[in-house]
Amino acid sequence: MIGLNAALSSKQNNEDAGGDACKGSIAFYAVSRGLSLTTDAARFTGIEIDMRNLDRIRVNPNKKTAKIQGGVYGYEKINNIGDQGLVTDDIDIPYRDINTPIGGTFNSSLCEPNKSPLVGNANLQVYNVTAQRAIYALYNQNIRQHPELGGTRVLVEGYAVRGVKSFKSEDSAFSLRDGNILTYFDVRFDTAPDPLIPFAQKWRSQTVDLWNAGQPTRPPTTYVKYAAGYESLKGKYRFVAWRLERLRRLKKKYDPRNRFSWYNPIVPV
Repeated sequence: MIGLNAALSSKQNNEDAGGDACKGSIAFYAVSRGLSLTTDAARFTGIEIDMRNLDRIRVNPNKKTAKIQGGVYGYEKINNIGDQGLVTDDIDIPYRDINTPIGGTFNSSLCEPNKSPLVGNANLQVYNVTAQRAIYALYNQNIRQHPELGGTRVLVEGYAVRGVKSFKSEDSAFSLRDGNILTYFDVRFDTAPDPLIPFAQKWRSQTVDLWNAGQPTRPPTTYVKYAAGYESLKGKYRFVAWRLERLRRLKKKYDPRNRFSWYNPIVPV
């Protein structure tokens, strides 16, 4: 689920060029093929628009860009352009197959719908071996105590960062250009409430704290896509005051009525 929502105005309001197109509107939320991990989305009331049938992929003649509709799964995109010879792999596991061994395919438990996810994360600059060893030991300890939580994931993700770092950090309000590594704690429950949720919440906090303790000179930050809704606004959009103020000014300019506000928003509803 993506964080896209706005106002679905009535025909009368749309035709009234001099009127307010947002009066009498109905909030809507466009659901793509992703997941919504944040508790903010649970507060939404309105119309959800399922985009699953918007699944066309068209590679442009220059073979450098493509038009991809909002209901396309990531694996469909990779397979499509891979079949056209536009993705080449020279690694042990081909890129299009990399999600299978980590349990991240669309039909895995990680992407299973109608679950209650409990997530946490931290942005890192370097691997801290001591912190990772402590997280590993904590995982084993808690799984021995509650084997039914054996599907819990503690994931460290590394991506190419050269493109992100090619821009000066001070040139935009994007807050996390100095981050190199994403981390992710995830446990899924069939129902909420579940008697093990308090235990899992404590485990999540301990894991995130260990990640952040491994880089004590850097304020804790959160990858917005993985944010669960309990994190601070500064943690999601960075502690540098001018960045948050700039984002607020842009928000006020382009979305004065706060219509885009259901996925870890800058201005809460």
